[in-house]
Amino acid sequence: MRKICLPATVTWLPLFLLGCSHVMAMQANESPAVWGLKAGDSFVINVFIVKQTEFTVEGQPPETNETRDRFEIEYTVATILKSGDALITVRLKRATREAGDSTSESLKTSVSSARSLEELRLRFQVDILGQITEIDRRDKEAFLVALSSLDPSAWQMLRDTCSDEAISGWFSRPFWTALASDPTIVDREPNAPPVQATPILERVESMALGPFGMLNTSIQLQPAKGKDDEPGFTISGTGRFVPLVVPESRQAQGRLPFKEVTAELDEFSGRVRLAKAEPQDPNAPPTRRTMNFQSMETTARFHGSSLLQTSPEEEARKVSFRQTQIQLWILAEQTEGRREMPFGVPGPLDAR
Repeated sequence: MRKICLPATVTWLPLFLLGCSHVMAMQANESPAVWGLKAGDSFVINVFIVKQTEFTVEGQPPETNETRDRFEIEYTVATILKSGDALITVRLKRATREAGDSTSESLKTSVSSARSLEELRLRFQVDILGQITEIDRRDKEAFLVALSSLDPSAWQMLRDTCSDEAISGWFSRPFWTALASDPTIVDREPNAPPVQATPILERVESMALGPFGMLNTSIQLQPAKGKDDEPGFTISGTGRFVPLVVPESRQAQGRLPFKEVTAELDEFSGRVRLAKAEPQDPNAPPTRRTMNFQSMETTARFHGSSLLQTSPEEEARKVSFRQTQIQLWILAEQTEGRREMPFGVPGPLDAR
């Protein structure tokens, strides 16, 4: 992001004012963005993730790991591009991890390292459909470096397994409801034409399974009202496993000793709660509402198997694994941004 430095010499003042006028003109003509977000808007999401994984190696007793993670994520709109994409920065304001008694020592060590993720930032673009279209390359690299602090031996595996699609899945959930067009949920401009409610929303999420591969899940959100006619969706999904492919040279080094991996999604279910429309005073000036997302809870269950061979001399052993993952996303805070005079104009992400 380029920053314009202001010289002290007053002879530069006319040029500065000209630049400011150009910025204000750009802001006044911002393209429609997801939810009608504007530059400066922000919201905070509290995320709770519980994972329980059973891992069994042939000839050894089963191992059960349980972790409970909590994240506080702040989303801030830096600017709206001419395409309508919103350039958003996410910041991890809080990151904590707890581990169950039977959890492996390596995961227990990560409990004390979780706070190293705090203040981590990642920039990406979101289109008007609520899809993350691009992630900043340098931010992604720094992000993976920070994640490896939880387990330094996992650095190369993170580079192999954390695709853009997987990282997008970590932050895109609030945008799943961006296409909800029920006029009782989303405010529209005065005199706008009638809007038909979207019967079913469809999304795709890529779930990283560490050294095993990816579980690409096709998700459907079916409109369903909750308690007190609260608007929302029920969630269901079907999965397709994509095994991880890495160079043979890396496999020979023993980094990824798993072969013939299979995995299957047993369940993907949940519910989304949306904002309930509040009565508006017809004599009051119209107010701009943004996101309709309020909360989401999902449960994912999958199982799989593979062959484990740490060296050519060792006989391959069968491995089976099973995981249950529960996620809860809750909107904690939403702020409409102020139109302040910027000293730099954010541009598209550097995708080098």
